[in-house]
Amino acid sequence: MPGQGRYLSRSVAPSISGFRTLCHEYVRKKRNCHAKSPPLVRVSPSSTVSALTKAQGPKILRRINLSAAIIVLICFFLPWVQVSCGGAKDTLSGLDLARQEDAFLWLAPMLMCAVVVFVLVRVRRESPKLLGVLSTFSGVIVLFVMNRERMRAHNTSGLIEAQLTGWFWLGFIAAAVVVLSGIAILLRKPRAP
Repeated sequence: MPGQGRYLSRSVAPSISGFRTLCHEYVRKKRNCHAKSPPLVRVSPSSTVSALTKAQGPKILRRINLSAAIIVLICFFLPWVQVSCGGAKDTLSGLDLARQEDAFLWLAPMLMCAVVVFVLVRVRRESPKLLGVLSTFSGVIVLFVMNRERMRAHNTSGLIEAQLTGWFWLGFIAAAVVVLSGIAILLRKPRAP
């Protein structure tokens, strides 16, 4: 058997080297053929994307900001906390928690409504810095209030079990996106006229 492997490699080796030389000759011929024609202009995908983001950067950031603020608003009315004691289970939305326990939670929908209204009203006018400040400020406050609620939900006793739902985390992440898009709007260089 070992001799058979050597025999195969010796018989295949000349055909591979012959195939390699044929490939090299073919590539050389193709290069010479194309050398006479004018070179094509190459456009890299990254330059295309950067050109698009430069032209529509403020619009994209404004849309991301608006979408994230609307997601926070919607998630406020969806279940945030699931409470279970024994066999009974109940859910509480951000609205329920704001009504019953934490009045600071009312800041979340009010500030996100302010961001949504500002973005929709200021679509035609140019004031990106004010939008950036409002979004960053509102997002940080909403994150702070929601983080307080997260800490309160984890401080429950062993008898009553409270878990945060996916809607809470979606709203929390969307509030973080509002902050990040606000910072991106603030750091964006103004276009030259």
